[in-house]
Amino acid sequence: MRIKEIGNVLVAGLMVMDIVVKPVDAKLFERDTTHVANMEFLTGGDALNVAVNLAKLGENVRACALVGEDSAGALIRRTLTQSGADCSGILVDPAVHTSVSIVMNRPDGERHFVCRLDSTERYDASNISDADLHDARALYIGSMMALPGLEGGVLKALFERCKAHGVLTAMDATASTDGRWLERIEDVLALTDVFVPSRGEAERITGTQDPVKAAQFLRDCGVCVSGVKLGERGCYIDDGVSPFFLPAIRCENPVDLTGAGDAFMSGFLYGILRGWSTSASARFATGMSYSTIQSLGASTHSPTVESILQYAKLLDQNP
Repeated sequence: MRIKEIGNVLVAGLMVMDIVVKPVDAKLFERDTTHVANMEFLTGGDALNVAVNLAKLGENVRACALVGEDSAGALIRRTLTQSGADCSGILVDPAVHTSVSIVMNRPDGERHFVCRLDSTERYDASNISDADLHDARALYIGSMMALPGLEGGVLKALFERCKAHGVLTAMDATASTDGRWLERIEDVLALTDVFVPSRGEAERITGTQDPVKAAQFLRDCGVCVSGVKLGERGCYIDDGVSPFFLPAIRCENPVDLTGAGDAFMSGFLYGILRGWSTSASARFATGMSYSTIQSLGASTHSPTVESILQYAKLLDQNP
């Protein structure tokens, strides 16, 4: 991968308002009323989380998405602005509803989502111009499978334009609701520099539960740096030179696992854009994941480069 020395990071795609509820249990729908300890109105979505995290780390970030002219859209724009991201790529359409997700957290930290993704499903990235790409070092798309407006060759054409402008391409995925996985992204894999899906997504895209085989499958499809996020087991990264497993940092009592994968991608991209090795980038990414699960919400933590490097050192304490 050749990376421009200067330029901003374009982050486009899934941006939602999260209503985070904690804790809930499996008997939620058997009771008339459930009282919970926490209910917060926060922001989320792969693209927004990555944009906010990168901006907090000091990257020049331009966020691109579609929101409605409503309170949820205003919260998304305010959150991005407060993090230091540029919101000029956020389109506001009064005819659509901003995407909203109810995040129900179980006591063990696992989550279940109820979503309305109106604005997300309508976004097609048509507001990303050649001038934007000329000024960019990287474009991150989050999250495929929830962005029908980028399918059918739309993202392929955008990534081809990225290649023409020397822009690093990265993306993430989410659960497919129609059972189609590989076919929805197959046309862009050969144009993708970084793709590290979660273990569940990787299994369905590649057809194997083995992270080594899954990462190799993605590399055979043309991805430059592939891998699998393995949750509490860490990650597996394959850069075509020295593939490796990296454990997660132990955390006995996580506050909220929402956004841990997005924090990983933020940290990984931060390192890659600085020319760090994939190993050093993954360590930093693991520190970002550890940081975000200490707070309720996907990107409410306050990372600094120094604090994340200190967290990454905890990996050396793993047996």
